[in-house]
Amino acid sequence: MKSVYFLITIISLNLSAQWQTDFRLTNDPAVSRTSGTNVKCIGSDGNIVHIFWEDSRDGNSEIYYTRSTDGGINWGANTRLTNSTGSSGLPALSLSGQDLHIVWEDNRDGNFEIYYKHSANAGISWGPDIRLTNYIQSSSVPSISLSGQVLHVAWVDNRA
Repeated sequence: MKSVYFLITIISLNLSAQWQTDFRLTNDPAVSRTSGTNVKCIGSDGNIVHIFWEDSRDGNSEIYYTRSTDGGINWGANTRLTNSTGSSGLPALSLSGQDLHIVWEDNRDGNFEIYYKHSANAGISWGPDIRLTNYIQSSSVPSISLSGQVLHVAWVDNRA
């Protein structure tokens, strides 16, 4: 006669979240906001945390960035990433290690188009703005994803 034995182990885990105190990243009377859509404005790699948002502190909506190198305890200065005559907004991020890729909508040329910017050194310096779309109708609400060496960018436009 065969006997089957079961060993049942019950492990009690006492898990509790510990939240840090709120930390204000902007302090100006203008509107500062992340996207209200389903795009990614925050990302991390190890202890480096990156945040992007749109801000109208200078009278025009522009894309700003800051980072923390200690897991969000302390934050660097706000860095203005765009300087457009039109509005820049809805930034979306994809990252892999020190490579940061962002896209956003921008109407500097009269209608909204999708722009792209890259940092190869974890946000210390940034490349130029690159216009990705060029349609008579608006292109907006961009999203971005990185798969290996391939960037995928999706957006809404009014072509049809």
